[in-house]
This record gives sequence, C-alpha cells and structure tokens, in this order.
Amino acid sequence: MRKAICLLISICFCSSFFAQNFHYTLDPPQGAVNNCDVNLGGVQFDGVNDWIDIPDITLTADFTIEFWAKLEGEITNDDAVLGQIGKGPDINFDWKKVRIYVPNEGSAGRVIYANTTVNPGEWNHFAFVRKGRSIRLYINGIEDKITTSYWTGNYSIQALGRGNAGFFGGCLDELRIWNKARSFEEIADNYKQEISTNSQGLIAYYDFNATGKEVIDLSGKTGNGMLGAALASGNDDPVRNNDVPEICNYLPQSLSTLEKNSYVLSRATTTSAGVYAEDGTLVRTLWNNKFQQAGTYPLNWDNKDDAGNTVNSGSYYIKLLSNNLIAEWEGPIGNNSPYLTGEGVQTSYEQLRSMSIVNGYAYLAAGFNEGKAAQWKVDLNNPNVRIPIKILKEGVFGNGQETEYSTTDGKTVYYGGYDDWGRDKVSFIIGINPADDSFHNFSNGRPYTTAAGGDTYTSAIAVMTDEVKYDKFISGMAVQRDGDFLFVSYINLNELRVYHKTTGSLLRTITIEKPSLTAIDSHGNGDLWLKYDGNKVEKFRINGDGSITSTGVKLEGNNKVHALGADHSGKVIAIVDGMTQTIKRFSVTDGSFLNSFGQKGGYATNPTVLDNKFYFSDHRDDGKFLRGAKTFITYEADGSYWVGDTYNRRVLHFSAADKLLDKIEYQGEVRSATVDPNDPTRVFADYMEFEVDYSKKLGGDNGSWKTVRNWRYHTDGFDNWYYKLRFVYTLPNGRTYAQINPSKADDPFVIFELDPNYGLRNTGIKFPKGGNPWVLDWFLKADGSMRKYTLSGEENARTVTWAEAPLTGFDANNNPQWGSLKTIAQLKNQDKLQPYHRYGIFQNTPPIPDLSENNILVSYENHHPGLGTTGYHLGGLKPGTDKWLWRAMPSTPEDYTGPFPTDGRYDIGNGVHYPGGPAIVIDDLIFAGYHGELWKNSTVNMWYIYRDDGLMLKLFGVKGTDVANESTPYGSAGNALSANVVKIGEVYYLYHADENAHGGVNRWRISNVESIQEQQVKVEVKEM
Repeated sequence: MRKAICLLISICFCSSFFAQNFHYTLDPPQGAVNNCDVNLGGVQFDGVNDWIDIPDITLTADFTIEFWAKLEGEITNDDAVLGQIGKGPDINFDWKKVRIYVPNEGSAGRVIYANTTVNPGEWNHFAFVRKGRSIRLYINGIEDKITTSYWTGNYSIQALGRGNAGFFGGCLDELRIWNKARSFEEIADNYKQEISTNSQGLIAYYDFNATGKEVIDLSGKTGNGMLGAALASGNDDPVRNNDVPEICNYLPQSLSTLEKNSYVLSRATTTSAGVYAEDGTLVRTLWNNKFQQAGTYPLNWDNKDDAGNTVNSGSYYIKLLSNNLIAEWEGPIGNNSPYLTGEGVQTSYEQLRSMSIVNGYAYLAAGFNEGKAAQWKVDLNNPNVRIPIKILKEGVFGNGQETEYSTTDGKTVYYGGYDDWGRDKVSFIIGINPADDSFHNFSNGRPYTTAAGGDTYTSAIAVMTDEVKYDKFISGMAVQRDGDFLFVSYINLNELRVYHKTTGSLLRTITIEKPSLTAIDSHGNGDLWLKYDGNKVEKFRINGDGSITSTGVKLEGNNKVHALGADHSGKVIAIVDGMTQTIKRFSVTDGSFLNSFGQKGGYATNPTVLDNKFYFSDHRDDGKFLRGAKTFITYEADGSYWVGDTYNRRVLHFSAADKLLDKIEYQGEVRSATVDPNDPTRVFADYMEFEVDYSKKLGGDNGSWKTVRNWRYHTDGFDNWYYKLRFVYTLPNGRTYAQINPSKADDPFVIFELDPNYGLRNTGIKFPKGGNPWVLDWFLKADGSMRKYTLSGEENARTVTWAEAPLTGFDANNNPQWGSLKTIAQLKNQDKLQPYHRYGIFQNTPPIPDLSENNILVSYENHHPGLGTTGYHLGGLKPGTDKWLWRAMPSTPEDYTGPFPTDGRYDIGNGVHYPGGPAIVIDDLIFAGYHGELWKNSTVNMWYIYRDDGLMLKLFGVKGTDVANESTPYGSAGNALSANVVKIGEVYYLYHADENAHGGVNRWRISNVESIQEQQVKVEVKEM
C-alpha cells in the first residue's frame, strides 16, 4: 500500500545525503505547477449596513464553521461575521478576539473566546468546531482554544457580515459551513486551499469568486445568497474585491522534500524519521509523530543506535515519513438513539431490567451500570432520548445502586437493588418523586452511601446487609396505586415483606416458598399476583392490614415465567414465557389461557431477527436473580405495552393489537466486536450481527445499519464472557466460519459455521490449548488459515514461535480442512525487554500475529509490567530470520506521571492497570489499541497507526481525563478489548468493542491515505 513513486539522485560522501523522493500520486492540473496567484475574489463590508442575505441554516448538533477574515479599523464587539438579524447566537469579534456569543450562556455569553488577538489589516483563518459538548477554535490551522460547554443549542444563520452584535467591518473569503465536526488534520490540511464542492458534510460553501449580485453556494446544499437584501443594488451591498488571502485550488505535489542536511515541508504535516541498516533493520528512531508547520528543518544523526551505542561503519539510510491522515469517529453501530454524543444517548452496561410509567414518562432501570446512574427516564413520545433523573445526575452518578426492579403508584417510583462493591452486600429501596425527580423522603428511611461510588441516597428503606451471601437481595416488587402497601420479595429468605409505601416502615413479613415476581392487577388497585416455588403464579387477595389470602386462582399450563405484567383494564395478566419465547396472556378472573404472541421457539429455529421473534431468556441464565439477564412487560393506559427482548438487546413497544410501534435498541457491554473483511457489510457485537450501509452517514435511525441476526442460541458450553464471535470470516466456499472459545478454562477452541438457516453449527473441529488456562494461542485468519503462537522457556530466555496451517479445502460437510502446521518464524533467547506477547490474564485482548503486505510478521506486547515488559511493545521480523527487524513503542518509566505520550512511547505509568488492546495488520499498516484501564484513575481509548517499518503515522482517540465532565463524549469507549479493520476503496474503517460508553460497536474512518509520503537519504558512516 505504498503511495509513492521515486526519484533518485546519487551523491556519496561521509555523513552526506542521497535523496529518494516519494510524492503524491495526485497530479497537478496540466500546464500549472501552482496557481495560488490566480485572481480570486472576496467581499468587503463597511461595518455600517453591509450584509449578505443567505437561505436559513440551522445547525442542531456537531458543526464546523470556517472562514478567512481581515478586519478594518477598531475591532470591537460590533463586528459580527455570521448569525441572525439582531438576535440569537453569532460569531463576532470582541476587542480583537473572536468568539461564539450566545445570549445567556457561559461567561458574558461567551461559549468560546479566543486566546489570540488579531490586528486590523491582517488576513487570518478561523475555524470553530463543535463536537458534543466541546468547542474548539483554530486560528491559521493551529488550535487556539478548547472549552467544554453546556451549550448544545441550535445555531441559526440568516446572514453573513451581520448578527446579534451588529455589522462586520472588513473582508471575508472562503466561508464554509459543515454539519460535522472537522478534525484538526482536516482544518490544518485544507485552510489554505480551495476544497472539493462535494466534500462529506459540507452544507454551504461561499468562495465569493463570482461577480454580480448573487453569491454562489458551491456546495449546492443551502442555496445562493445575495449581496444586501434585494435584487436591486443598494447601499447595504458589500463590495467585491481582489484583496484576498493566498488560496490554492489543488493539493501541493508533495508534502516534503529532502536536501542534504535538512528537509523542507511545503505545508503543515506530521513526520516521523528513523535510521535503517541496508538490510532494513531499524537502527535508531529519530522521532515519531511530530506535527510541524511548513518550513525548513535540520536532519541530523549522531551515528548512535537506540541503545546509545555508536554504530559500525558502513552504509545506512535515513527515512522520513510524512502524512496528513485523518481519523474521524463516526459513532456506534447497534444503538438507535438519534444522537451520537451527549446525555440523550441511551446506553448502559447491562440491559434494561424494568420500566415504570408515570404521566407520559417511562422510568427505567438497568442493573449494574459502572460509573453511571443505573436509572433514567424517557419521554414516551420520544423514547430513544435518555433523560437523566435530576437528583441522580447531580448527586448519585457513580457506582450506585445496581437496580434490578422498579414499580410505581403514579406518585412515586420505587427502585429496588443492591450495593455490590463493599465487603458487605447491601440491598435497599429508594423512591423518586416524578413531579420534580427528587428523592422521596421516607419518614422511616435513612441515608445510605455506596461503598465504591461514595454516592449518598438521602432516604433508603428495606436496607439489609449480608456479610458473605446474597440471601437478602430483592427478587420482585409491586405497589398499590391507591392503597398503602409496597410488596417486596426475597427469594432466598422465603419471605414476602410488606412495607408502608409512604413511610417505609416494615408492616409484616409473610413466609412463602421462593417468592419472586409480583404484579397487582386493575392498574394497581386489585389483587396481587405472585410467582413462587419455581414457576407457580397465583392470585392473592390483599387484605386491609397488608396480609394476603390465596384465591386459589393460578395460571394454567406449564410456563417458565420471566416477567409478570397486568393491563389497565383489570382483565389480563401477561407473562413472558421463557419456554416458548412468547408473550402469554391469561384471564385475571380464573387464570385461563387467552392467547399468545411471538414466534414459538424463538431463536432455536434460525438466527434471523424479526420484530415478532423474541429471545427473552436463555437456559444459562435461568434461575439467576442477580446479574442474570432480566425482562419485563409494562402496560400503558391505551392497552399498548413495552417488553424487554433481552438477548436481542432491545425494548419493543407494541399496540394492544400486537403491532410494533417503537423500539429502544442499544448493545450495552460489548466484549467481542468484529467485521468480516471478506464481506465488510457484516459487523458483529458479541452474537448480534448488523448489516451496514457505507453510503449513509452513520446514525441511529437513518438506515445506515440494521440488526439482522442473533447467533447466540447454539453456543451452549462455549459462551465465554470475553470470547464470543471474534474471528468471523466468509471463506472461499461462500460460507462463514468463526472460532469460538470455551466457557471453561481448559477446554479447546472450536470452529463453528454461521449457518443462516440454522444458527451456529459446531463443526466438531477442535484446537487444544498449548499454553495456560484462558490463553488464546490459535487464530483463525481471513484467508482460512490457522495461526498458532507459542511461548516456551524461562524468563529472559524465551523461545517465541509463530506457525501456520494453511486452508486446503472443505470436506463433504463443508468443514474446513487444513494442511500441516509449519513454523513461519521463531526467535530464541528473548529477554524480558523484547516485544513478544506474554500470556496473561487479559487474553481477551490478544494481538493477532499477522503478516503485512511486505511480509513483515508483527508482534504486539500489550500488558502492564507485572505481566509484560518494561522494554519495547511493538516489533516486526521477516519470516525465516532469527532477529527483530525493528522494535518500537519503548515503555515509559513505571513511575511516569505525565501526559499521554504522543511520540510513540507505551505508557506503563500513570497508575494504568490494563493498558493495551488488540493489534490489527492490514496492508502495510498496523493498528494497535491502548484502552488504559485506570490510567490516571480513568480510562483511555487511544489507537496507534504504525507502518510495517516501525515508524509511527498517527495517534488518535480520546482520553477519559479530557472528557471527564462530558456525557457520552465523542470517541470514548470503555475497555475496547477487540477490534478489526476493513478497507473500502482508499478508506480504512476501524471497528472496536466498547464496554458501555456508547452502547454499540464504535467505528472510526481513517482517510487521506494518499498523503503518506516516504523519502530516504543515504548516510555513510566511516571510522574516525
């Protein structure tokens, strides 16, 4: 994938240079080398009444606004560049500093305010970028300011040269508006040149080059503007002029050129450089990932290697690598929230457990939700937008109550759950007042502070502590609407406890065999339905003192009851049946069966996901009342109902006639994420499969992805928490296969076929482990071969072996067949500083041993010092050789406490516990992940891109410390433990897992690969 041609110039002398230039493949226009001097145009405003009327634009989410400006006269807060007429937000200059001004927001309305002052008579380029809650300002291609703002409101634009602050005085040129957040590289790379009019996300582009009254929108998206307010010329018309900044209309032919002892950058770019021996061995990394402005820079080498030793005499060459790669986070796949960032994104670690409906809002609970509140609400008219519960957002937002059940009487929402983080395991109940989302104050309640999060609930009831077991945890809740009683089941205590719903006092304890799920019919004013003693469901009359009396009415038939729900009419009691995977309805009067809804058998038949096909329960989770998957069924007043389709990771809203009305869908915790490189439309999150449409901008509700299959059903005995669908490939016979790892530590790996007519088919092909328990040492590859990685020997004398068994065909049962296992590379006597992958507890993040297109075998050591190395973490070697060709990513000191290294070092300091993630090789590129759990008591989601020569191209991603106060921030992810990369055209797409930041498989788009440029200069080292 080398994007280059070469020119050769030969000059040899001691410590002198021999230049080999690699240029863009993009050719300039015929007959022109540089046309920056053509007669381009701009517009000039008098600062009194000049303006340009444009069709209205409203920016609702992420955006970029960029322009060139030269101000005249005194620069005060009267100079508005673009906005509305006399109202609303605008961009203006306030005493020589540019800002976004939003009335009643931020400090004096400044949601961002420049650090840099500008002077009259000087052209400067300004770019404002909003992404989620952060706003960045770039001046002349350099970041000037970043701020985290709570302004996420709409920005409406009606005019150029005019806004809330007044009229602009000076010149404007190259004004561009985007409905996306442009990256730093995109800004720096393009601000001094004209751009393509069909650039992705461009919605308005005014270059002001045309003459006449009309101002042309080159994007064709917004529409043309007009000088002044009318077709006829008037005194409010800006003036066309030729006093403009230097703008080019194509990319320069090359980023850089080499001269003897220096290199010249024709524009801002990122560079890396290294010294190589003639056999391609990397001797010295001079620098990595250095962003530099255009200019001339020295190029020196002191004739020493990376260890500081003087090299032997002979011929070497210095390689300069330059690029302007662009990495853009596009969002998650598998989450149908309309937003990509912000507090409105639906996501949680575990799936939704319960729903309680009050006054048009649904109050939700999601079990364990590490680092976030486990309770929130949605407007039933817009159910895909998360609304934080005020008191929980403000005060209880850490590792608080793991909420398993909820119920409501229309005045209070009761949440029941537990605190699992301390030595003692504590169950308790809290109440939320829907009127203002405050805590309900139980007169018999008491404050409770969680062990890990330190979050305090001001009034908790039913607080019970277990020092060892989980006997006192809640297994069901129901409350009377007009009566006084709150019923709470404790399955392991064999108790149904009755509390006063207002005061929280315990009124009585009823002994009953294994009570769990509860529901009260007639909209909370009727009888109590109770599941107990296995799957018995019986109706009990509620007496005036809180006691209950059996009516003798039980649900008929054999059922496996996973949820109870009663409609508002008082006629129907519904269950979620795990035996048939259907919703069953029974008569409240006598418990007789009425009807059912859903495809009987669910996903036992085939993996295709349908709206009327449910996956409520799985036998592996049956009987678990803690941390097991749960479902629910909750009715609205109109007879429609919501049901948790648990293992399809969605909540469905059906009408009373069983017609789908809406859905809430997100993935929660994703440990195994991948994409089939042989069919990139197939993306996987654990066992869920999505079909992706690359022609559409990624979003939750625009058809850019759809859920198509669930492959979980036939995985009995192989459902490992970490290893689900990880290596998924369509092989030459047109069938798709995956390597699935066992749920037991010492069991072998097994090859499955993904059969769309059946589900996962166990081929019976097994690969026994060669290392420690849980070690992943076999890898199914995209070409169908099996790769094996083995360590042997003692510390500081390791033998590292890479072997491969090629795919030879398929048998009569369509099972893959392989040839004999042959060693492709082996290194002996490896000390603890070398970049070979250690076996360790985090084998859920294995770097896949892979070959690049240049036949370089790549090795990535992704552990922390206790399991890994304090030396190098990335290395490459040629098959058949016995030494490293190059080594990269040297460790920081273990006690390092600085910022995240951007120069290619691998951080083992800053308190990090589990640092590295997966590594993927594609073409001549290496994508290496660093998820950094507990890095600075936070986490990171950073990704390196290296070339297969050991030089770094790019570092991108998000650090938790930078977005600590943001909700669901851009590009964030928790423990991105698996990933894959595919290439479509000249664009790479990185898909990676996400513990619960965005509720789906995250996707990054890496483009502008044609900017990668390599140059070499020869160096002769002679004995002195």
